[in-house]
Amino acid sequence: MPSLVPSESPQPSSMPSGAPSASGKPSGAPSGAPSASGEPSGAPSSTRDKLMKSLLLTVSSKDALNNKGSPQEKALLWVTTSPLQPGTNDAQIIQQYILAVFYYATGGAGWKDKEGWLESSNECTWEHVVCSGGVVVTELKPHVNNLIGSIPTELGKLDSLEDLLLFENDLVGSIPTELGELGRLKYLYLDNNQLTGGIPTELGELGSLEFLGLSINQLTGEIPTELGELDSLVSLFLYDNQLSGGIDAGICSRDGCISSPFADCTVSVVADCTVCDDDATPDNCCTFCFN
Repeated sequence: MPSLVPSESPQPSSMPSGAPSASGKPSGAPSGAPSASGEPSGAPSSTRDKLMKSLLLTVSSKDALNNKGSPQEKALLWVTTSPLQPGTNDAQIIQQYILAVFYYATGGAGWKDKEGWLESSNECTWEHVVCSGGVVVTELKPHVNNLIGSIPTELGKLDSLEDLLLFENDLVGSIPTELGELGRLKYLYLDNNQLTGGIPTELGELGSLEFLGLSINQLTGEIPTELGELDSLVSLFLYDNQLSGGIDAGICSRDGCISSPFADCTVSVVADCTVCDDDATPDNCCTFCFN
């Protein structure tokens, strides 16, 4: 996949305490692409549009792109109206497309704050989007913003993303396994939604992850042992779900302990987590439950 990664590794704008706040972005000059409702019209037919569709098949499935009315089909129709050219602006086309899929998949037309979205030709000026060098998206933070829908798998292709903050919305469905592809991700907050299913084992591949918030959802199943392999993890919030089992002891035995892990305690099944002090070892850790 084409890369927009700058020469220096991007840094997050701030260190959250519990959960970072959003920073608003002014909108740029409108491109004239979609209407005020954000709904595209027409169908791609030119050679350029066909090249663009071929490019986006590296991100979404053919079935999704061809499914009339799907977020992917709407995003395809929208991105074909941009001035970007396949073969010259591939990385930016993909980046804009992924954000457009996210917009349509989460009811963007009904968001509380959506300034610039699908109106400006520069996605780095869109509300809740932060870029490094004005080019590469590193933060996506539309939390507490009336998002309704599911998290699209395409977000896993924003490979420079460091902050993904979607807490306190009305998101449903499962957590995409593709989020495990975000190797630079440091902050993942999905708390206080209506997410279901299990915690993907692929999240254990997020080697840069420092904060993981999945609390106040409807998640089920066992807590993946792979979370114990997250060496950079500082805070872990899993409470108010229907999880079972415990957190892997590796969280306590590794170098550097988690300062604030929370999970559920129930009558029949205890999902506990380990709280470590500065000189903790597997033998002197304690468990801490949060109802």
